[in-house]
Amino acid sequence: MRAVNRNPRVFSPVDGIRMDDSLNPETNEFFSSIIVMEDPRHAKLRMLVQKGFTPSTIAALEESVRTRARTLVEAARERGGELDFVEHLAAPFPLQVICDMLGVPPSDEAQIFEWTNLINGIGDPEFGYSVEWLTRLRDSGALTQAEFDAEMRRLGRS
Repeated sequence: MRAVNRNPRVFSPVDGIRMDDSLNPETNEFFSSIIVMEDPRHAKLRMLVQKGFTPSTIAALEESVRTRARTLVEAARERGGELDFVEHLAAPFPLQVICDMLGVPPSDEAQIFEWTNLINGIGDPEFGYSVEWLTRLRDSGALTQAEFDAEMRRLGRS
């Protein structure tokens, strides 16, 4: 692992980790996340968020995480019968935890889920978003990324 971390020319994440390898560099940059960045940009963004991941901050979230997990499991039990594990547990749980960390109210979680699926679903046939469709949407200025950014700024001020 150390050799990989110290050799970014060979082991670079900048080409992305998308389902569709046909993304041009500009589109890939637009839809990228901190996961696929290299220093110095990665280090700058990491510095912005690292306070949210200190041991004391994570410990303070522990009860909220446990409560969220219990609530989802109880809702699944009450529902009874078969259910889609991803839809009812695996997808909402991390989203709820992240929303808690960001201060997003529960009433906005469905919108956040929709936006993240749109942004992260590029090239994924399950979501049906083609690279061309999302690129046209981005280029037209109509992509929900702008709404998402505005909502994050609004929540950051409250």
